[in-house]
Amino acid sequence: MHWDRAATTGACPYCARFYDPSRESARIQTARHRASAQPYVSAEDWARLTVTCLVGAIVVELAALAAGVLAIYNLGRALQREPHLAVADLELELRATVGDWVASVPLARLAILAATAACFLAWVYRANSNLRALGAERQRFSSGWAVGWWFVPFANLLQPRRIIGELWVLSRPFERYRSQPLIGWWWATYLLSAFLGRLPGVPGRSPDVPETWMMNIASVLTIAAAVLAVIIVRRIQARQEEQHLSVAAENGDDAEGPCYHEP
Repeated sequence: MHWDRAATTGACPYCARFYDPSRESARIQTARHRASAQPYVSAEDWARLTVTCLVGAIVVELAALAAGVLAIYNLGRALQREPHLAVADLELELRATVGDWVASVPLARLAILAATAACFLAWVYRANSNLRALGAERQRFSSGWAVGWWFVPFANLLQPRRIIGELWVLSRPFERYRSQPLIGWWWATYLLSAFLGRLPGVPGRSPDVPETWMMNIASVLTIAAAVLAVIIVRRIQARQEEQHLSVAAENGDDAEGPCYHEP
């Protein structure tokens, strides 16, 4: 009923402020009015920290990939010389050619993973908190659950992709929705790299050539997922900044000043 009355009177259904029905629908104009009453705190700093950590993760995975390729090469040569080489001798061969520094790769991975997760989730929380200030409506995930779903078993296989998808769409809520395959590719590569990365390394066994190849494939997928994550974070952040400027400009053009009505 409110929307029908607004469409005929050209006024905001909550505060009766005038809008131009030839430019926008009553619902969009009202959402812009409500957005002006919400505080917008840019998540740019968290986005930059997240990108920095992701770049660090890429560097670590490149180092792990280089070590893995060298390990495959030397394992292949050792097995060609002696096909029945004992596991202990294989380990000595690896240490002699690759070096003990490879043992620091898992520690570096763990450290960069913790830093990246902390910065990324802080960015997700802040960016999600800004959606209402950008005029978003019908928000499915609250800021708390936008972070919380990442820690719920089984649900964290599906919900994070939906959370990032909603962030993408609602960061520009007045645009026509278009599916973003980029987010799907990012989530698929992330899940596959996490799955493959947990298969090798059975306790008590020395890595053989197939396992090392699997670890290298996991590193390649991790690098791809990190690159896609950098693109997604930067694009979502850019969309939020553009929408914020758009809302501010829209309200600034109003001679009477912005509407601060809260339904």
